[in-house]
Amino acid sequence: MNKQKLNFWIMILMSFVFTMSCERTSFMESTGLPSNITVRNLSYPSIVNARAYSAITTSIPTMDSDGVPCGFTIVSVRSEADGELPPEYLDAVGVSSAFMDTIRVAVEITEIGEKEKVDKDGNPVLDDDGNPVIVTLYDTTFHDTPLMNPNEAGKITIADGNMFGEGDYHFTLAVTPITDSDENTQVFRDAFHLNVMPLLPIGITYEPVQQNLVIGTDDKTVTPTLRFPKDVPSYDVRFELTSDTDKVIINGETGEISLNPEFTITKNVAFTPSIKVISNVTEEEVDFEGKEDMLTIVISSERLILNAGPLLPPALIYMPYAQNLVAGGGMKTTDADVSSGNPSVTFSLETEGDKLVIDEQTGEISINPAYTLDVDQLDLYPVVKVTSLVSYEERLFENKIRVVLSKTAVTLPKTVFNFFYPSMVNKDGFTINAPVRGGVGDGLFWKTKKKPTHDFADAERPAGVAKGHSTVMHNLVYEPTRSPLQDSWMVMDAQNLTQYDSPGYDTKAIFWYKNDLVLYLPDGSAPADIEIYITSDYTGDVTTTEWTQVNDKIKFTIEGTGTEYTGTPYPGNNLGEDPEGKKDPSIGAYEKWLRCELDLADYTAETKFTLAFRYKSYYEEEFVEGVEWGMCSGRFVFTDVNYRAEEK
Repeated sequence: MNKQKLNFWIMILMSFVFTMSCERTSFMESTGLPSNITVRNLSYPSIVNARAYSAITTSIPTMDSDGVPCGFTIVSVRSEADGELPPEYLDAVGVSSAFMDTIRVAVEITEIGEKEKVDKDGNPVLDDDGNPVIVTLYDTTFHDTPLMNPNEAGKITIADGNMFGEGDYHFTLAVTPITDSDENTQVFRDAFHLNVMPLLPIGITYEPVQQNLVIGTDDKTVTPTLRFPKDVPSYDVRFELTSDTDKVIINGETGEISLNPEFTITKNVAFTPSIKVISNVTEEEVDFEGKEDMLTIVISSERLILNAGPLLPPALIYMPYAQNLVAGGGMKTTDADVSSGNPSVTFSLETEGDKLVIDEQTGEISINPAYTLDVDQLDLYPVVKVTSLVSYEERLFENKIRVVLSKTAVTLPKTVFNFFYPSMVNKDGFTINAPVRGGVGDGLFWKTKKKPTHDFADAERPAGVAKGHSTVMHNLVYEPTRSPLQDSWMVMDAQNLTQYDSPGYDTKAIFWYKNDLVLYLPDGSAPADIEIYITSDYTGDVTTTEWTQVNDKIKFTIEGTGTEYTGTPYPGNNLGEDPEGKKDPSIGAYEKWLRCELDLADYTAETKFTLAFRYKSYYEEEFVEGVEWGMCSGRFVFTDVNYRAEEK
């Protein structure tokens, strides 16, 4: 900072101090500001290649105004294509203007006497010795100095979601020196030129995503829907195929896809074509690689049933899982359920074909008539092959049914599947994603405790799974005592829940966690908590994933017994001030292990179900507290995350 600016701010500070301590003041008027200025040569750098309907900010313009800042008004805007535009185009447009301000500078300070200091009730204020505190009185003369604040005058800002589509626009502005009246206003026509390019699509889909084209017909797909970064009222594009051109052709104007007249088949063909979208305005191209969630085309000689799910089902379900077939009893298992996929499939046995046979239409399994059971009971786990009648693709399903052959009927217990049980100690089955790590060292950042955890979950832990170890996250930093802002996530690996998409299953996510070391903020509110989220489309980046928070759906019991509560508890001991109205000291969940359940019944149609635990701090600056052992905004310990499906 130069000496002139430093002296300027010292004078302002002195004027503030003296204003607070004096009894009487006097003022002098300031005069001599320049006026009657003629503004000349207003000039903006043009903006070219801006994107339609997106936020735009100009530079500060140059002009000749004898050094006097000016006020600006946008008078109108015209399009080269359509002429002057309606006023609503300017609803999203703003322009900065300079303004006059005043600073008060102390010119002369004169001591005029003393008096005893009194408090707000008029009682004398005494020092440590019991003597009255004396206040010196001053008479201060101030000079009010006008200040011209340039305020980035002339900068134009256009908000996101504006009305400016592709084209060229010219802005007319009125400029008035701030030391003059509105009568001295100059208008600069077409002072700013804005060139806008069209938005390019970021996605393309056909609805429905499965389309059947039959040989010998005039079948064609529907027109596609383009997705843009923001809403657009219209667009001007054309379409090209970049794959499978031997099979299909595309209408360049509409995007409809139809059969290539020269293509013939001997069996059904299924494929996902890749498509290029080209802007007719700029010739810019966007390539979309073929994907099942964009478009699947099936070419056949006869009309097919489509759009009931993936051509190959993602899951195969037999209910119940364990079924008894008595030799000589003519018994069959239940049908195979592939309702999560297209029903046009056949079934065959990949294993155990010497002992079992399967109905290729229904998936029912029975004992092979040629097989003789020579033991009292035999457990079989046949591998079932499912073949699509649409695309002829095949998928093997293992361990989807337990078939128990016996000479006499046996009673089989209901089956419980602990189908996902990540290891806390090895950090298998989840990842840590931290948008704001907050300076927490590796020793405390979602660290693993190396010793076995509590015994509460032992009864539910499946055979073959070692006693759980825990993962700890606490926002604690020693020397100095501070807890920095933090936002970090423990994201479970995605799971295919369709394998339990049956009313015969009770499917849950069960986890244990506890909370301790919370020191509330000065107003009594929680400094941090664990927020629980789910999604069916985790992108690998928590900030770009669309999450649904489910804390209010969680049911928990303290140490696994007693009253079941709905909604995760407010962190900490729930004592003291309660600014949010969420504390409940009667629950007593602080420093206790909590068994939590999330009912997965609403999510069993998801093939990529993802559960995440988010450590979120709620203060805006580092949380500081004078405690000897360090500052902590909360420690949370997790163990025994368990996805469980139990036959009803």
